[in-house]
Amino acid sequence: MDHPTAAWEWGHLYSYLDRDTMMKPVWEHMGQDNFNVGYMPAQSQAFLTPSWRQGIIPATAVMAIFLLANALLRHLAADACKGFDGEQRFILASHAAFCLIFGTIFIPLTVIVLQLLFGPNTMAVLQQQHWFIFGCIQTLLLLYVVEGCVRSVVSVNWLLVVHHNLYCALTLMASAGNTVLAVKVALIILTFATHEFALYGALVLRRLQAPPALTRAVLAGGLAFYLVTRLAQIGILLPLFAGGYHHIAPHSRAIYWIMLCLSFVLMCIQFYTFKIYHHVWCSLRSTSKQQSAQCADHCVPDAAAVV
Repeated sequence: MDHPTAAWEWGHLYSYLDRDTMMKPVWEHMGQDNFNVGYMPAQSQAFLTPSWRQGIIPATAVMAIFLLANALLRHLAADACKGFDGEQRFILASHAAFCLIFGTIFIPLTVIVLQLLFGPNTMAVLQQQHWFIFGCIQTLLLLYVVEGCVRSVVSVNWLLVVHHNLYCALTLMASAGNTVLAVKVALIILTFATHEFALYGALVLRRLQAPPALTRAVLAGGLAFYLVTRLAQIGILLPLFAGGYHHIAPHSRAIYWIMLCLSFVLMCIQFYTFKIYHHVWCSLRSTSKQQSAQCADHCVPDAAAVV
């Protein structure tokens, strides 16, 4: 099925995959295929070829969030941050920024993207929400670019750098690959990336040396949510790749394989992060045991006093 019907259906996942871009059905087919949305070339063009305003607003927002996160942390957790150098403050602020932004946008972005993928009014949603969708994508990319650039030089973490570069490559293919499949894959993966907000919150609590029990509770909840959403992501991507191959145009097959490879590597890294967070969990348990042992040493009653 190439065009959606008037109800929510799983088959809508394959809608418009025979088109080169999402611009074609908007420019050529509005008012047809049971859509009564009207002619909207400006909105469609804005979604795929964003204006400078749609780029500068997320950039300003990301900068403001970093400044706000750093100011709040230094004010509310002055004792914990007192001994931090610039590198440690940046890592803490970046984790806090990810937690704040992801936690703010993950619900509305998920609802909108699910409407785009499975709902009956794909083009209506695109017309009404293209500013929000593109703003979220830009914001995520800016977060990844900022952290990726710094962590490739300071406190180098090559797994993180590769992960962030793959997200940038995925979005580049969605914007330059000229296929609806690439756009849908990028939207799915970028949307589910925001579901990691609780894990970033746990990392913030850990760096602030919050009570281990609190940090472990947030980490456990974040990992459970992360696992469920990873399975949901796979449950959408696998049918999209398996069934989408027969819907796309022959000249789009190369983009299909590139997106498949990028998605596979990204998901492998995502599942590898379970090992990383397991290490964090173990370190928290070790810290909790050490604190309990120290408390026991200091709280042992004096035998003479008891007698």
